[in-house]
Amino acid sequence: MNSGPDETTRSEGPKSTASSLPDGQRDVAVAATSRTSGRGLRPWFLSLKLLGLVLFLGGLAASCALLSLGREPADQAQWQSLRDSMRSVFYPCIFAGLILTVAAGAALFSRLPRHFLALRWFRAKIIIFVIAAPVLHFTSRGMVLDFYAAIEQGRLGDASDLRGRIAIAYGIGLITMFGLALLGRNKPRLGEPYGTRSGVQSHASRREDQVGASPSTAP
Repeated sequence: MNSGPDETTRSEGPKSTASSLPDGQRDVAVAATSRTSGRGLRPWFLSLKLLGLVLFLGGLAASCALLSLGREPADQAQWQSLRDSMRSVFYPCIFAGLILTVAAGAALFSRLPRHFLALRWFRAKIIIFVIAAPVLHFTSRGMVLDFYAAIEQGRLGDASDLRGRIAIAYGIGLITMFGLALLGRNKPRLGEPYGTRSGVQSHASRREDQVGASPSTAP
């Protein structure tokens, strides 16, 4: 028994409607459809991004705790034990979590780049990340390498000084990245007018503007 026209239209409605729109409006329509339906790879990418974020922020928090809580190591053997603990947290948590978060975020961005670039909160998030990530990485990396070298050479006074500085650097990184995560979670408008989410007018309002701006064809 053949399905009626209503069933065909209902099953192909969102896809056919989005494909008939111009490029910019098609991105917005597809984004709205994917958010409501939850189909495709988007839920998987979101899950991977959340896992990476938990590993990354958790690793930074664990490193801060290792460096700032408890007694200061009393001899070189204890300092070496602290160094080994830091290494065991860095690679499987901080490094792997950052790579997973960035890769999953890039995959989500590649699906609708123009839609995301129209969002003010997204542009602010990317600008802060691009500036903060290299600065925090190279600053903390230099101190960590000096910290490891001081332990190996038995310069325990220098190691003690670097221990506190690295804890501060990791704490700043943790606060900064957690703030970026909150920015992406809350998605503030940052001055965008209501009714134009991401600064893009709806298809209906654009049609009204086009009709109002077109010359009258009345006799």
